[in-house]
Amino acid sequence: MRYRIGRSLKIAPALALAIAISLSPKALAKKQQEPSKATPTINPHELVAKAVANEVKSANDNFSMMYRIHRHTSKGEETKQYIETKDGTAGMTVAEDDKPLSPERQQQEFQRLEAIAQNPAEIQRKKRQQKEDSDRTVRMVRALPDAFTYQYESTETKNGDEMVRLKFQPNPSFDPPSRELQVFTGMHGFVVVDATKERIAEINGTLFKSAGVSSGIWIKAAVSS
Repeated sequence: MRYRIGRSLKIAPALALAIAISLSPKALAKKQQEPSKATPTINPHELVAKAVANEVKSANDNFSMMYRIHRHTSKGEETKQYIETKDGTAGMTVAEDDKPLSPERQQQEFQRLEAIAQNPAEIQRKKRQQKEDSDRTVRMVRALPDAFTYQYESTETKNGDEMVRLKFQPNPSFDPPSRELQVFTGMHGFVVVDATKERIAEINGTLFKSAGVSSGIWIKAAVSS
């Protein structure tokens, strides 16, 4: 089982962080980094708590953003691109099995979006669903400081910002208040925090036990620039 991060596309003045939790037999690809070996005097938990507070605050801001989510399922791989505003979210598939859609599949996606746009009831249904997803995301992101214990791994500089990588493990003292948060009791991995902006840049984790999760789920957290 794998927890996969999907990096967002930056559009002024916003940036989105998409997080996907999915089931896949493949191993996670490791990103190449050039971390510094010096250990800074930072408090990992405090750094995560400040970053999470900023993410939760930004979730209430009104701004437009564009991002992609890459999913691994039993049927293959799928990449969707989303455009999100305060009025709602529109998303379409842009790749399948890491290959661009054929002209026929592109046409199918355009027709699907057009059908939704001409159906007010469907638009309202999607808005309600998106609101539920957004609320769920905030709850899960808000739980990050308490759900895990964090340990410093490395630091690198990216675009002038200090990016701190922390390893995390389930916090044995964490008592999930809901079923959706039980997933954190069976997950370990790493988080990259932009220490300069005090924002979450990346989360990458592995489900090492089921923790009550029987199928792929995903959450996303909006990050304003």
